[in-house]
Amino acid sequence: MNKFRNLIVLILLSLLFVQCDEIPMNNTDDETGEFVLEITDAPVDNSNIKATMVTFTAVELDGERFDFESDITVDIMAYQNGETFTLWNEEIEAKSYSDIKLVLNNTEEANGEKPGCYVERTDGSKDDLNVDGSAETFITVSKTDDPMVEENGTMRTVIDFDLRKSITSEDTDENDFSFSSSLNSSLRLVQKDESASISGKVTDNLGMADDKVVAYAYVKGEYNKSSETSGEEKSYFSNATASASVDASGNYVIPFLEKDEYEVIFVSYEQDSSSGKTEATTILSTSLDLTGSILGIEVDANTTLDISVLAAIPI
Repeated sequence: MNKFRNLIVLILLSLLFVQCDEIPMNNTDDETGEFVLEITDAPVDNSNIKATMVTFTAVELDGERFDFESDITVDIMAYQNGETFTLWNEEIEAKSYSDIKLVLNNTEEANGEKPGCYVERTDGSKDDLNVDGSAETFITVSKTDDPMVEENGTMRTVIDFDLRKSITSEDTDENDFSFSSSLNSSLRLVQKDESASISGKVTDNLGMADDKVVAYAYVKGEYNKSSETSGEEKSYFSNATASASVDASGNYVIPFLEKDEYEVIFVSYEQDSSSGKTEATTILSTSLDLTGSILGIEVDANTTLDISVLAAIPI
């Protein structure tokens, strides 16, 4: 009887070992890769703005929320001309992600001061960017391709916050700022390692430019002078893919562009000394054509575009 009992135990143990051998040590559902999310900004055309503070509380990927250990408050304007701030770095499931959202804390900054998202003017006053009183704002990020996180790989992405499009102001002396109604379409995501840039120098020996010059990049065929300079001043050049300020020496860089064919225009702005607002006055051109755009810039790496201004086309 004891021998029979021992035989049964041995058979059961053998079956258990076989089943354990058939279970893989690593569950394929746990395959992960690194997702890095950085943010940058395009220039804002208003010298009255000292800083634009935005408080981030979480990221949502395909409906799954990843809360930060603590809120992060960033002056978006401090990261321009290719500079970025690393907002999030996490090991997540290796797959492609089709829906990416940023979650903002409208109530308070990371240090507890109120509000969470605001414009600070040069006089120290603040405009709360939240217009509907909600505690959080969810921003769906626009993108061309779904970022793919490879197993044991690293996906580096950059979100261009583009404050020129994502905040707006009322046409009042108080200059009240708030998040734009087109906030979702204002943020653009690119895969950093696959992006390119346009940079160069603007030479204005004839003195055609006013106080400030901004370079705007459009995917070829998407720039239309008439539609881009009609309507309200604050909506001018709203369909540009990206933009960059030209510095006092004439240098500029338009970073984080997807590889494509572009046309670039250079716009001159005049600043109102009393209000601080800037007004687009002319389009600078390398020839005497009526659009001022420079066509057919094939961008597949870091592309150089130097121009000499020959004409100023009134807007």
